[in-house]
Amino acid sequence: MAVVTAAVVGAVATAATTGYSMYQQSQTPATGANPKYTQAPMNPQDKAMKDYFDRVTVANANKNYPSFAGFLESGGDPAKAQFPMTMPDLTPNEASALGFVGGKGEPIPGVSQASVSGTPGTPQTTSLSTDQMMYMAKERARQAAMSGQQPGPWAGNVMQKQRTLNQLQKQITNLQGRAATPGLPDPRVSRINNRISNLTTRQSTVQSRLNALLQPGGGGAQ
Repeated sequence: MAVVTAAVVGAVATAATTGYSMYQQSQTPATGANPKYTQAPMNPQDKAMKDYFDRVTVANANKNYPSFAGFLESGGDPAKAQFPMTMPDLTPNEASALGFVGGKGEPIPGVSQASVSGTPGTPQTTSLSTDQMMYMAKERARQAAMSGQQPGPWAGNVMQKQRTLNQLQKQITNLQGRAATPGLPDPRVSRINNRISNLTTRQSTVQSRLNALLQPGGGGAQ
């Protein structure tokens, strides 16, 4: 398994390097003027794979792969066909870039592979939970931002509603603190409480709209 993993990582790293070389070639003017090379930012996932493969290579530089002759001489001992590969730990940034944790180190509300592959006896996933829908919207918004683009209508709408809720909650919290100020005149307290009531009503409306967007199939275009 470790050998297969290293091979896959190496292939991705090679593809990333090739892509960068092609990018540099594309920047060469056709007029014969001096080319101007601009380093294209590497995809974070590709960079994480490349960096990890480099560490795997160094960590196993002094090890010898098992030989078929040695396997035969052992009489078919399975241990003689195994390679004791050292697999270094991922850095926190690599773990995030490769999707083991979220972009801010948070747990990912993942979907079980067994639940989508038809594994017998495993309940099949046919839709996403609210937490999974919210995470998907955040991921799409983050990916769009990294590409210098705006997120799609659905993800953009979800993120806008969430920002509005955060702003409303901050206003409500600030007003509640002001209303509790000792010695504040009753008319002033009443006005603040009315403002809190209005904000709370608006908060409830926005939350209901966000909940509708987070329902599988809700919100129209992605």
